[in-house]
Amino acid sequence: MSAIDTFFALTDEPAAGDNLILSSGLNVFALIFIGTWIAIYQLRKAYKNFVFRPFKTKRTRFKVSVMIAVQMLIRDRDDLREKRIYMTKYFLRKEKSSLSGREIVQTIRYYISKGIDTRGVLRFVRKRFTQDEKTQLIDLLVDLGYYNQQVNSSEMEYLFRVASKISFSEEELKVIIGVRERYYNKTRRQVPKEEGQSEVEKNLLVLGLDTAVDFEEIKQAYRKMVRRFHPDRFVRMSKEEQEMAHERFTEINLAYEYLERRFN
Repeated sequence: MSAIDTFFALTDEPAAGDNLILSSGLNVFALIFIGTWIAIYQLRKAYKNFVFRPFKTKRTRFKVSVMIAVQMLIRDRDDLREKRIYMTKYFLRKEKSSLSGREIVQTIRYYISKGIDTRGVLRFVRKRFTQDEKTQLIDLLVDLGYYNQQVNSSEMEYLFRVASKISFSEEELKVIIGVRERYYNKTRRQVPKEEGQSEVEKNLLVLGLDTAVDFEEIKQAYRKMVRRFHPDRFVRMSKEEQEMAHERFTEINLAYEYLERRFN
């Protein structure tokens, strides 16, 4: 074989070093790809935890509810102090031992003075609150609106705006409002101010009590009635039965709240 033939024969076959370089290059590319994918995954996970995880905590859900409820308060500043007391007692019952009364009072005062824009908060409620949590929030807003037995146009507009923003059924909101309206209309017709004692007796009857009792007995009767008429027990019933149960459940809560104010 001539020298030229030998040269071409050698150059036609890849050297062992070339194969090693090619293999190393592929390995490096694979490592870069896998490392990049892991980094992106971890960054996305960290972002989700940073943005959304706080809204899964009980404390932050409480603050979100206060932000929204405070906007209802400032739409009618009549009886503002009494409404704040009502809100404090409501959250003490709801949060039980996780929050102190002092912390709840300070949070309510802070958001009243701060003037929070609730648009972003309502988006989080829509995405992160369960349907039961949304219902509890709407119930609280309606209770605050009807605290002085009448709702002004600004309060009513806010109720429907909140319901729309958090994807809460407008029909269900109308049912809740209708129950409160009937209750307070009945109260205004039947119970003059000088007949406060008959109002106490009427609310005791709602809880299944017919005589004057101490507040501990009222609490026991309230818990018994709530268990009996809780909406969760009627989810498989007809729509009419569900509405009747919801109305009865609402009357029980309103009766208890009235008696709580009178006895405490």
